[in-house]
Amino acid sequence: MADIGRSAVLRALPVLRDIILRLPAGAFIGSETELIARIGVSAPTLRQAARLLEHEELLVIRRGVGGGFFGRRPSAETVARSAALFLNLQNTPIEEVYSAAQAINAEVLKRAALSDNDAERARLGEMLEEWRGSEESLGRDAFIVVAERLTDQMATLAGNAPLALFLRVFRYISLSEPGVLSRYDSNREEWKTAYIALAQAVFDRDARAAIAAAERLSGLAASSVESTDR
Repeated sequence: MADIGRSAVLRALPVLRDIILRLPAGAFIGSETELIARIGVSAPTLRQAARLLEHEELLVIRRGVGGGFFGRRPSAETVARSAALFLNLQNTPIEEVYSAAQAINAEVLKRAALSDNDAERARLGEMLEEWRGSEESLGRDAFIVVAERLTDQMATLAGNAPLALFLRVFRYISLSEPGVLSRYDSNREEWKTAYIALAQAVFDRDARAAIAAAERLSGLAASSVESTDR
């Protein structure tokens, strides 16, 4: 019976997912009664499928007056965290992650430097000047947020959603590594200078200089790991 019930959920799941994805985010999908009739399943089966889609951040269930099933869209952060968790659970060697990240990062920087999206380039320039001109001494967590926003903007400028998503996945894997966060506990001015050099090269449309700046950042990260291990 359990296998029969599971099979019914697995059949209902893609049908309900397809209904959601055919409508814009936030759209009313239907009431429980309506969806039971539309999909042709029992209430327990629909509820189990709905729970799975809630976990995927594709569905919101609202109770009471005006309630029902409503579609939504998962954020890039949610998808990236799930992918990073999957790779971690597969015991993926961190060396393989860094190797893939280096190749993808180089492609992102190249695309960003050569992009003709003037609006996003201007936004990168604004962020760059704001950080460069700031005399505020940021704590570790605030520093990481600023650095991530800058790198995210370069990925946006690159204009390739899959590459941007992969970089987020690599970021989550990297930040889960022991000792990674502590590398920002000191020499933050050196890190800041390196990030600014990277963003400036991208802003200036110099792909070669951007890749060289990224390599300097990687070297800085490697040296911080070595000093932590000693």
